[in-house]
Amino acid sequence: MHHIAGSSRKPRERKGIYVAAGLVLVAVTLVLSLLAAQLMQELSRLRSASTDNVQWSLSQVQVELLVLETAIDDALHGETALDEVRQRFDIFYSRIDTLRRGAVFSGVTRQAQARSSLDSVADVLDSAVALIDGPDPVLAAALPALGATLSELRGEVRNIALTGVRLLAEQSDRDRQIFSGVLLRTGLVTVGVMVSMFLALFLAVWQFRIARRRSEDLQAQNMLYESAINASLEAIIVSDETGSILDFNPAAERLFGYKREHALGVDAEKLIIPKADVQLHRDRRAQLLEQFRSGEGNLSGRLEINAMRASGEVFPAEVSIGLTRRGAGRIIVTYMRDISERKLAQQNLTQARDDAVATAKAKSDFLAVMSHEMRTPLNGVMGLLDMLSETRLTRKQRDYVKTAISSGEILQGHIDDVLNITRIEAGVTRLNSSRFDVEPLLTEVKKINDPAAASRGNVIEVETAPSVALFGQDRHGLRQVLINLVGNAVKFTEHGRIVIRALPQGENGWIEFSVSDTGIGIAETDAKRIFDDFVMLDPSYKRTAPGSGLGLGISRRLVDLMGGEIGVESAPGKGSLFYLRLPPLDVAEERTIAPEETKAVDLPVIEDTGLSVLLVEDNETNRFVAREMLKKYGCRIVEAHDGVEGVEKASAERFDVIFMDVSMPRLDGIGATQAIREGGGLSRETPIIGLTAHALPDERRRLEEAGMKDCIIKPLRSAKVRDVIGQLLNQRQASEAASHEVGDPTDDLDLIDQETLAELTDTLPAALLTRQLERFRSELAETSERFLRDADQTTDLDELAGCAHKLAGSAAVFGAVALRATLLELESAVKYGVREDLHPLCVAAHETATKTLKALSELTDEHAQA
Repeated sequence: MHHIAGSSRKPRERKGIYVAAGLVLVAVTLVLSLLAAQLMQELSRLRSASTDNVQWSLSQVQVELLVLETAIDDALHGETALDEVRQRFDIFYSRIDTLRRGAVFSGVTRQAQARSSLDSVADVLDSAVALIDGPDPVLAAALPALGATLSELRGEVRNIALTGVRLLAEQSDRDRQIFSGVLLRTGLVTVGVMVSMFLALFLAVWQFRIARRRSEDLQAQNMLYESAINASLEAIIVSDETGSILDFNPAAERLFGYKREHALGVDAEKLIIPKADVQLHRDRRAQLLEQFRSGEGNLSGRLEINAMRASGEVFPAEVSIGLTRRGAGRIIVTYMRDISERKLAQQNLTQARDDAVATAKAKSDFLAVMSHEMRTPLNGVMGLLDMLSETRLTRKQRDYVKTAISSGEILQGHIDDVLNITRIEAGVTRLNSSRFDVEPLLTEVKKINDPAAASRGNVIEVETAPSVALFGQDRHGLRQVLINLVGNAVKFTEHGRIVIRALPQGENGWIEFSVSDTGIGIAETDAKRIFDDFVMLDPSYKRTAPGSGLGLGISRRLVDLMGGEIGVESAPGKGSLFYLRLPPLDVAEERTIAPEETKAVDLPVIEDTGLSVLLVEDNETNRFVAREMLKKYGCRIVEAHDGVEGVEKASAERFDVIFMDVSMPRLDGIGATQAIREGGGLSRETPIIGLTAHALPDERRRLEEAGMKDCIIKPLRSAKVRDVIGQLLNQRQASEAASHEVGDPTDDLDLIDQETLAELTDTLPAALLTRQLERFRSELAETSERFLRDADQTTDLDELAGCAHKLAGSAAVFGAVALRATLLELESAVKYGVREDLHPLCVAAHETATKTLKALSELTDEHAQA
C-alpha cells in the first residue's frame, strides 16, 4: 500500500518540475528575444546613419568653397570661363543647402553655432545668386568682390565642418557605447543561458541518476512487496472501490482455488462471496468507503465473514481491510485467513468447558445423590436407635445402642467431610468475621476433646499469650480447624500431653495457633503430603486411628480461605506440632462473641403440644421414624405419601407445621412447597420444614426460595425434631403475646354472643340444634375458603356481596356477632367502597370465620359433655 501511495505522489512531483522548467525556458526566451530585437534595431540604425557620407559632405563643403574661390580667381585672370564659376557656385550652394535641410545632418544643424554659421553662409550665397544668374559682364565685374566675400566665409565653413566632425564623433561614441552595452547584455545573457544549459544538463544527469536509483529501489521494493505478498500465508486481494479485483496473490489462489489470471478484473462478490452474504458485503464496503470519504484517511478493520471457494464450499474467514487513495479513486486491500480450524478449536474449547462444567455438575449431583442415598437409610437407622435408646433396655443392650449410635455419627461425619470439601471448592463457603476472645475458644475446643483424650490417657492444656486476648477472624472456621488438629493429636497420642497455644506472630496482628503432642510423630516425606485429601499415613487394615483422611484437607482449605498458612513440624517418635498463622480480618461490627452465644436457645417444656403436623414423605421407614418422634411430643400427625397428596391435604386443612421431604415421586418437595404457597389452601401460610439428604448450600438456597422456612439434614434425630418443635412453640407464644398486647380487631366484640346461643339452645330441640349448627359450620368453612380466594382475585363483586349478606344473616342467628360485623363491613365495601379495600376485608372475614368456627366447635363440645 505504501508503494501505491508513493507512485501516486511521484507524477505530481514530476509535473511540478516540468512546469517550473517550462516557465524558466519561456522567461529566457523572452529575454533573448528582447535583446535580439534591440541589437537588430541598433544595427539597422547604424546602417541607415551613413556617418562616413556625412563626414565626407562636411569636409567637401570646404573643398567646394576652395574650388569656387579658385574658379573665381582663374576667371579674373582669364584662365577660366564664367560658366565654370557659375557651376562651382551651384555646387557649393547645393552643399550648403543639403547641410541645412538634410535629415542626415540634423544632428549638426541642431547645434546653435553650426546653425548660425550655416545661416550666415546661406545668406551670403543667397545674395550672390543674382550675380551668378546675371549677365557675364555683371558677373565678371562682381567677381573680385564675390571672391573677397567667399574668402570671408572660410572661417564659417571651417567652423561648420569642425562642429559636424565633433558632433559625429560624439554620436559615434554614444552609438558605440549603446551597441557595446547591447552586445554585453547579449553576451551575459548568452553566458547565463549557457551556464543554465550546463546546469540544466547537470541537473538532468543528476535527476537521471536519482530517477534510475529510485527506479532500482522501486523495482527492488516492488520485488520485495511481490515476494512478501507471494510468500504471505494470508490471502491478499486488491480491488477497486467497485469491487473489481486488481491483484490476487498465490495464497488467495490456494485458499479459493482460482488462478490469478482468471480472478483479475472479476467482481469479488461474484467470485468469493456466498450469495446469501452479498448484500451484507456491499453494505460493509459502502460503509468503509463512506468513512474514507468523510476524511478519516486510511482505514483498517478486522471482522469475520463467510467466504466461498471455487468448489462452492462456504467457510469462515477473518478479514482485515485497508483503504488508500489512487488518484481520484480508492483501492481496497483485503487480507483473508481461513479460521475454520480456529473455530473448530474454539468449539472444542467451548465443548471442553461445557464438559468440565457438566463434569463439575455431575460431581455435585453425584455427591448430592450419594448424600441422599446414604443419609436416607442412615436416617432410619439413627432415628430408630434414638428411639430405642429411650426405651427400657438392659445395660448390655444400652451399650450396643450407644455403640451403634457412635458408629452412625462417625459415618455421618465422613459424609459431612466430603460435602465440606465440595462447599469450599465450589466457593460457596463465606467467611463471617467477628471479634472474639481467644482463650475461651481454645478452652471450648479443649472441653470438646477432653472425653476422647481421657479415654486414651492424654491431657490437653491451653496456653495463651496476654497480647492475643482478642482476635478478629472467622471464629467458626478457626474452631473447626482446631477441633480437627486436636482430634488428630488425640488419635495418634497415648498417655501423652497435648498443648493448644495462641502466640503473637510478627507486628501485623497475626496470631499463630498451634497444637503440639507427644505422639508417634510424622516422617518428613509424609509431612509434605499430609494436607492432601484422602491421605492416611497408615492405610492398612490393621490401623487403629479411624478417619477418612479429609480432616487436614478441609483444614488447609479453610486456612487458605482465611488468608493464612498451615504447616507441620514433626519427627517420628518425637511428636508433632501443627501450626496455623492467621491475619486479622476487618470486622464490620465491633463486638465480642462469647462461647455462650453459640448455645441453643432455651426451649419450653415439650410434652403435649397439640400441634397439627402434616408429614409428607415417600419412604415408609422415614415416615415411621418421624411419626414416632412427633408422637412423643403430643403432635397430631397427618401423613402424605408424595408431593401431590401433600398439596391436596395442605389445601383442605390448616396445619401448624408441615414436614416436607425434598426427593419424592410425582411432585418433589420444592414443587409441592411452591404449590402450597401459591395456592389458596388453608395451610398457605403454614411453616414448612424441609427434610433432605442434600446438604449442599445451593440446595438450602433453593429450598428457601421455594418457600421453606427451615431445613433438617437427614438423618432425622430426636434432638433436631425437639429443637424444631420447641422453636415453633416459642414463636407461637411470642405471636400470642404480641397479639394480646396489640389487640385483635375482633376483641372489641366477642366472637359468640352467649345469650343468643343459650336462648337458641333452650328454644330448639337438641337434635335440630345440632343439625343447624353442623349446617352453619359447613357453610362457614366453605365460605371462609371463598373469602381467602377472593382476597387474591375478586371476580364477581355481586356474588361476593350476596355471599357476605347471606352468611351475615346466619351469623346473626347463632350469635356470631364479630363475624356478622365483619361481613356487613365487607358487603358495604363491595357496594359502595373501592376495589383496593376488598383484599384486607376478605382476609379479615376469613380469619374471623376461622376463629368463629373453632369457637363453635369448642362450645358444641362443652354442651355435649354437659
